[in-house]
Amino acid sequence: MRVDIIAGKHSIYAAIKNPERSGLKLIATREGHEAFHAEFRDIQSYKHKYELVLLDKNAFEKEWADALQDNGHQYLRCPSDIFLISPERIAYDVAWIYAELKQERKLKILCLDSLTDVHNGAAIIRTAAFFGMDAIVTSSKGIFSISPHFYRISSGGLEYTKLIRPSSLPAFIQKLQESNVYCVGLSDHATQTDDPPSQNSSICLVIGAEDKGISNAVLRILQHTICLEGPGMLKTLNASVAAALAMERFCFFKM
Repeated sequence: MRVDIIAGKHSIYAAIKNPERSGLKLIATREGHEAFHAEFRDIQSYKHKYELVLLDKNAFEKEWADALQDNGHQYLRCPSDIFLISPERIAYDVAWIYAELKQERKLKILCLDSLTDVHNGAAIIRTAAFFGMDAIVTSSKGIFSISPHFYRISSGGLEYTKLIRPSSLPAFIQKLQESNVYCVGLSDHATQTDDPPSQNSSICLVIGAEDKGISNAVLRILQHTICLEGPGMLKTLNASVAAALAMERFCFFKM
């Protein structure tokens, strides 16, 4: 059985509180556990959700290294001398979105098209949780991995939104557009700077890869592409910064 190895105190805290997770094992040194407990005092209320394993420093380091190796992750130092092992959180079925739209619920959806950098992916998902995005939709292949490093950077963001991986991202976006969802992609080559849609519309914001942007297969489907314009001489932005600006512009309203 595949597991999620969750590093970073805020991500561990969010995962323990997530009602969709169970069967958790919290592994720590005594010092790491005391520091975690001191920072998140209400974690005492969730002790029934996890098994606590306290180890000395050497045993902890071996347990961490073995967990990474067994699950195909590259080695990195474990921050704060504490980590969480959870049964893998399976992506939601794409049918959830279609059912919500059929019930005329207004959704805020973020699509990540072939985004490969774990730092950008984790930062974007953290920001998406801040803006209350309903779902994160990613390509089924060629996307950043959900690794312990990802969990540390995302600070628990993945616990507050639904992750969905359709078999075909272009087909998914096409179906959204046929359901009157306003789908808009960020592109350095776009000439339009569309205003946000009315608050009566569901919206899907599409972010492309760091180097190549949105794939041609998705671009051919999208009815709207925009560029973000700034007053300065530099005209390009890091993917995570561009995503944050776009979410603030298009998705920061009550639906």
